[in-house]
Amino acid sequence: MLGFLLNLFNTKINYTSFKIKLKKKNMKRKILNILTVAFIITTIGFIMDGDAKEPSMLIRFMEFVLMLGIVFILTSIVYSIFNFARRSFLKA
Repeated sequence: MLGFLLNLFNTKINYTSFKIKLKKKNMKRKILNILTVAFIITTIGFIMDGDAKEPSMLIRFMEFVLMLGIVFILTSIVYSIFNFARRSFLKA
């Protein structure tokens, strides 16, 4: 199928742009995985929260989104530090 499309448009594959696209795709997957973990942790925390719930739905939604943002940032920092340390030890 790929060969057919290349012959159809009479173009050549640029391998450097392919590698960049592949890295972007892997990075998107990592960010989505981190976001999924943050969403799960936030949902568990929101359910386990013992405080009285706000009567306004907007406040509840805003609270959840802000908690998700904080957990996402913290999870990203922990992941980045762990990944940097792992790569540093593998090079040594």
